[in-house]
Amino acid sequence: CCAVAHEDNQSFRDHVQSERWFFSPQLTWKISDSTQLDFDSEFTRQDGTFDRGVSSYQKQFVIDPKTFTGEPNDGDHIQKDHFYQLRLAHQFNDDWKMNNALSVKDTQLKGFSSEPRRIQSDGRTLERQRRYRDNKSDDILFQTELLGTIQQDWARHEVLLSTELGQMKYRQLQLRRNHSSSVPNSIDIYDPIYGQYLPELPLFINTEEQQRYFALNLQDQIFLNDQWSVLFGARFDHVTQDFQNKLAGTSNTKDLQQTSPRLGLNYRLNDRWSWYVNYGESFALNSGMDRNGDVFNPEKGKSYEIGGKYRINPQSLLSLALFKMHKENVLTTDPADSNYQITAGEVSSKGLELDLETQLNDQFSIRANYSYTDAQVEKDQSLAKGSRLSNVPKHSGSVSSNYEWNLANADKVGLGATAIYVGKRSGHSTDNGFNLPEYTLLNLNAYYAPTDQLRYQFNVHNLLDETYYVASYSDMWIQPGDPLNASISVQWKF
Repeated sequence: CCAVAHEDNQSFRDHVQSERWFFSPQLTWKISDSTQLDFDSEFTRQDGTFDRGVSSYQKQFVIDPKTFTGEPNDGDHIQKDHFYQLRLAHQFNDDWKMNNALSVKDTQLKGFSSEPRRIQSDGRTLERQRRYRDNKSDDILFQTELLGTIQQDWARHEVLLSTELGQMKYRQLQLRRNHSSSVPNSIDIYDPIYGQYLPELPLFINTEEQQRYFALNLQDQIFLNDQWSVLFGARFDHVTQDFQNKLAGTSNTKDLQQTSPRLGLNYRLNDRWSWYVNYGESFALNSGMDRNGDVFNPEKGKSYEIGGKYRINPQSLLSLALFKMHKENVLTTDPADSNYQITAGEVSSKGLELDLETQLNDQFSIRANYSYTDAQVEKDQSLAKGSRLSNVPKHSGSVSSNYEWNLANADKVGLGATAIYVGKRSGHSTDNGFNLPEYTLLNLNAYYAPTDQLRYQFNVHNLLDETYYVASYSDMWIQPGDPLNASISVQWKF
């Protein structure tokens, strides 16, 4: 089969647009009753304006969300993504099977941009930094997993043994220049005049990074009876990270090993009630370097979760989870220079998630969820203890409903509505008092599917036309949300 998509997006923001093509051919070869070979691929190209959004001044939103403070004459950024995967699955018998996958992915992002740097004391002159970037990554990954069931007199084991072997290469090339009196590059945020400044750019970043990794994953879920099950697992990672700063003429190599255990306990009281407790550790490399040219330490984490599920009736499920996470070396924006990142020494997150799914009848379904999250810095050399992590609301939730029915000729028609609430969030890595305000969105949709392969859909986003801000990288790079808009899409599978 094959999926094809094209999107031509004219943003509500001045001079901001993008065009995206997506092509995904897939093939399947049924070698035998027990063996199957699949080929998946995705090809994506997106040409569009590189947009950092709006900026704040003295912690206030002073720029019209429609105003583009970049430079239209910089042209489009081009992003290409290519992905290929071969998957071989073999069923040995009713109890054992093996899955293998070979994946190759390459991406590239390149183009010019003029990005907000700071607003001068007059409250209207925005200094910009012009950049050219050409970033490229190449990934190859081989995965194999063996899954099986072992039945004993006292328990049933569901066993997983998997390995990963891969390599990632990442090249980052960047030219840039800041505004200065000798080489100006500024714009009036209330009366922007474009095309005045296109300064020449010196080389600023020229790095190459290579990661080679091997992972071994073991897991055994033991079903003691119809009520109790326990899970024991561990993942072993061995990673070599080579980093070359060609501009500075320096290099750095790290050889890292980490074993990450995980444990779980499940108890099913009856057909309605079930409870679980989970513990796990995590390990992940951080790519790139800080403003001093130092390579980041890897991110490590521990998580705890306890939860339960209650089946109100055959069509309704209520879920509750309490969680706590603790991480070291989480990347965040450098408060001294937003062009870079730093690792926050130790951060924590705790909260709860509540979810309700119900099918009122064959046509009408409702889903509602609520999250409470308290995420903050616990220990760091630059960030104060107790600082909120940026872009994480304490309160968020949504309610969605969908009504679907079949016409006499088997055509499907559906109507849906979704309300989304996102609470106030810190908009700066130092939690300096700049906040992104809370917002509520109401979205509507309707679709018509004459066949399983063809679907027409009409969407209305932000019906109440609320002004809101999705996220911020810093108080100078804030992404405003789309106002009231409507779209039509056609999906065709073949």
